[in-house]
Amino acid sequence: MSAYAFLALLLLTSARLAVGADVNGDVVSRDGDPVSGAGVRVPALRVGAITDTVGRFSLDGLRRGRYTLIATAMGFRPDTVTVAAPGEAVRIVLIANPLVLPSITVSGVRPVGPDRTSAFADVIRTIDVPSPTADLPEMLDNVVGVRVRETGGHGSHSTLSIRGSSSEQVRVYLDGIPLNQALGGGVNLALIPASAVEDVEVYRGVIPPQFGGSGAAGVVNMQTHPASDTARWRTSYSFGSWNTQTLSAWLSGPLGALGGMLAADYSYSDNDFEYLDDNGTSYNLDDDAWARRRNNQYRSATLLGRLSSPSGRVIRWDAGYSFVYADDHLPGNSTLHEIPSNTALRTDQHLVQLRAAASPSPMFEGDVQGWWTFRRDRFDDREGVVGLGRQFNDDTTTSVGARLSLATLAVPWNRLGLNATAQQERVRPNDILIEDPSVRAAILVPSDRRQFAVHTSDELTFPWLGLTLDGQLGVHHTRSRVTHNTAQIGYDIVRDTTALTEWPRALGAVWRPSGWVEVRVNWGCYVRIPNLYELFGDRGATIGNSDLRPETGTNRDIGVRLRGDVRRAGLSDAELEFVYFDNRLRDAIVFWEVYNRMRPFNLGGAHVRGVELSARSRLPGGFAASGNVTWQRPENTSTESQGIYRGDDLPHQPRVQADVRVERASGRTTVFYASHAHNEFYAQPLNALADRYSAAWLHDLGLTLRIGSRFEMTVEGRNLTNVRQYHSRYVPLPGRSWFLTVQGHSG
Repeated sequence: MSAYAFLALLLLTSARLAVGADVNGDVVSRDGDPVSGAGVRVPALRVGAITDTVGRFSLDGLRRGRYTLIATAMGFRPDTVTVAAPGEAVRIVLIANPLVLPSITVSGVRPVGPDRTSAFADVIRTIDVPSPTADLPEMLDNVVGVRVRETGGHGSHSTLSIRGSSSEQVRVYLDGIPLNQALGGGVNLALIPASAVEDVEVYRGVIPPQFGGSGAAGVVNMQTHPASDTARWRTSYSFGSWNTQTLSAWLSGPLGALGGMLAADYSYSDNDFEYLDDNGTSYNLDDDAWARRRNNQYRSATLLGRLSSPSGRVIRWDAGYSFVYADDHLPGNSTLHEIPSNTALRTDQHLVQLRAAASPSPMFEGDVQGWWTFRRDRFDDREGVVGLGRQFNDDTTTSVGARLSLATLAVPWNRLGLNATAQQERVRPNDILIEDPSVRAAILVPSDRRQFAVHTSDELTFPWLGLTLDGQLGVHHTRSRVTHNTAQIGYDIVRDTTALTEWPRALGAVWRPSGWVEVRVNWGCYVRIPNLYELFGDRGATIGNSDLRPETGTNRDIGVRLRGDVRRAGLSDAELEFVYFDNRLRDAIVFWEVYNRMRPFNLGGAHVRGVELSARSRLPGGFAASGNVTWQRPENTSTESQGIYRGDDLPHQPRVQADVRVERASGRTTVFYASHAHNEFYAQPLNALADRYSAAWLHDLGLTLRIGSRFEMTVEGRNLTNVRQYHSRYVPLPGRSWFLTVQGHSG
């Protein structure tokens, strides 16, 4: 019997019937004031308690397990929380009804969070990150099981991998809106400034049903600052090496009866750091010399606005608009030192969203969201030094979509959910340098994609066992179409329309035998639909293959999480998590050269298994520490080229990656240290020694001084050991750098 089958049998047969467990806690307002006379009840058992004069309550004699508590009080909106008995004391925060009390902060409409899934998930609160210059790629690279690849320098193109996956297999969302483009390519995380984001959810392996798109590895959902009806603000200015500057600010507060938020960010860097130039001869060290990175400057600007409905409404709504502009110049390489200064990739993106949610009773909730996005990418290579010949592309992508989510507690221990998503994307290519109408009609071929997905989920809770089971089943239909395609080199003309229907599904379980122990197990089968670039090719060196099958991934993991306070050791908020994962990918899409052109085929496969270990805690003396280690075996099981790659490591996937963060707060100062390390890895599918990159270890150190109650100043030293090669030999990493940041906030 496998370990998964044994655990499933254990979860279903174990009975925790001991009685005498307690649930204790307090009820407070959003301002932290105790709420006396509040009623706290357990609907499933029809028991309850009233808070005393300091807001405390106690429910005694419960069976061990998980319970749903509902707290109500005059002048406040009811709140529902889930707790374990016995467990740590719970704090219930009630939001005041503005018809009775003065208005207070209102949380924006949010997607369902990590607490409502069996998936292993992490949440990054950007305000808790001690380094004010850390961007989103760096924050995500510190999450266990996650690896980020950058192209070097501030604002450089950055994509993300989870548990050995490709960036295409990771779905990325902004406030629940998908950012992955139908045209293809992983999402550039550097386009979203960290200052506009409040928290980031990272789901590893299992994909929750509310994210109904295709994918095979996991999900990243970035959530921007919500609108509120009380004044809050934060501003920051950073200056450092290579003329790197960042100015950001956000403000939220009342706009009449509504809540509002406005955020802005501007960033610039010359990125002219030194790097070791091999002069195009990797095997000849005699001609290596230090050179300065040229035409590598970066500039970006972001504007984000949001309005939300007045608090206390049964139906709540939230509307937002964001604009992102990035000007990313393209540097030369070791064989191309001189490059025109106008060679660059410029991107601007508009995103409009509207969301409404209703919870007329604790037993039902509904949510509907609609969005429209417009993205323009301009690749300026008029001299023909980067791409294939002279190009001045001006491509646009338009997307419109909607999502409906419904959930109901048919009985207190059974939560049913339905999620439906529809989206259409249209891609319009353009090359300004092509003037001949007949050539434009033959080469600049528009394409579009329509996607429909429906996911059902069921969550069963057995409080007397401390057990929660959940399952999901979905159907995902995609129709991709190109207006016409005249590319024919050794193959038939690519079909102009393809349709694929897939059935992603997953099962999971969470077992809480006590208040400080939690066991999770998951199994899921997911797909990644081929993108338009793979299906239909491009106007250059790639031939499409409309017969491609979707990449299919089967993800399994099992792990245990321990959390609580170890008072004898002086530890508080302590958490330790150990996870074993086993992922298999079939029909991986790889490119082969055919008649001097590239064409994708379903030839690849991968088997990635490993262990994730993470821990965090607060220590005596004002110390706080966190760290994680990921060990994985990223095995290539491809049949490509008669299996010559079989058994090798997947490219750019180190077997070991580790992160450590320590900070100490004392009075008005905080000192923080961070390190990030990986072992050697290979750059190519064939693991030749010439393509092996050395292990690397980065170190950062910073000091923050608080000035009064509203201002802070931070000095940071980054990459103190001056590591120059990290992600790739041909994409140098900036060396040692220094930054000064001044921040102000509302307190």
